[in-house]
Amino acid sequence: MAYDVSGYDIEILHNHYFRHLGEFSPSRIRERLERLDRQIAVAVDADSHEFISLGENCGPAVKIREVIRERALGASFFDNIVIKVDDTAKLIGAKFSGILQLKNLEIGSWDYIQSVYDHSYGIYYHHDFIIRDVPESQKGWNGTDQWLRQIDEQDIPLFYSGVRSKFEFLAEKFLRVATSNVRKTYIVRTVEGKPVTRKQHQNLSDSLQHVGARNFNIVAVFSRDTPEKAVEQLHVQSPEGVGLPRWGVTEDWGPLLSGSFGPRATRTSSLARFLKTMRFR
Repeated sequence: MAYDVSGYDIEILHNHYFRHLGEFSPSRIRERLERLDRQIAVAVDADSHEFISLGENCGPAVKIREVIRERALGASFFDNIVIKVDDTAKLIGAKFSGILQLKNLEIGSWDYIQSVYDHSYGIYYHHDFIIRDVPESQKGWNGTDQWLRQIDEQDIPLFYSGVRSKFEFLAEKFLRVATSNVRKTYIVRTVEGKPVTRKQHQNLSDSLQHVGARNFNIVAVFSRDTPEKAVEQLHVQSPEGVGLPRWGVTEDWGPLLSGSFGPRATRTSSLARFLKTMRFR
């Protein structure tokens, strides 16, 4: 007799979720943080340059991974969630306090697809609380070739311990990297591809400095409209549209991530020189 939990076959739940819960046990978290501290020390000694996404969605992290195949410090908190720029500043300024409290979670919809929503900070956990790699007969499919995210309220407590442990670790990691001497460029791109405002840029900077971040700069990537004069030099354009990839052409991100700003840069652009003068310590 086959058993299922919340529409998932129990064997699938075991293989894709339960068997991996040990990765976020207290002892494993301590091991990961100790390893992170060693990685940070190596990155500082090597004078390497980390590129870290600040959202608003997974776009910046996707492009960072496409250009920089192996990031020294790996994944970061904002890589796979959806959160508005203003809420990002609030979340960082609060040192991620209060995230993923059950009383604040509900089933929402992002981009016409169900997603667990944390209304305390306006976060959509768009890649969590669900198993995506499942047979077509399992929950998550609509009976055609198109995969649809189907989440019930009972899925929240089902996946809660794993998701919460993961993001608590990523929050601590974000803060440790931010306050380290590693050279960092934070990349932000609004969902619509519009430039961030001067106030939004300043709020992000203020929140990072509030938690003790140093040796960093912030660059906003945009695809449409024109940035304000006051912050236009802190923007890099990567057009998107008909016939162009989502979030812009990877080659447009290349000079930002591996050329002008990267650790192996062979030239210094005017924008790079400007950003060096704007780096916060």
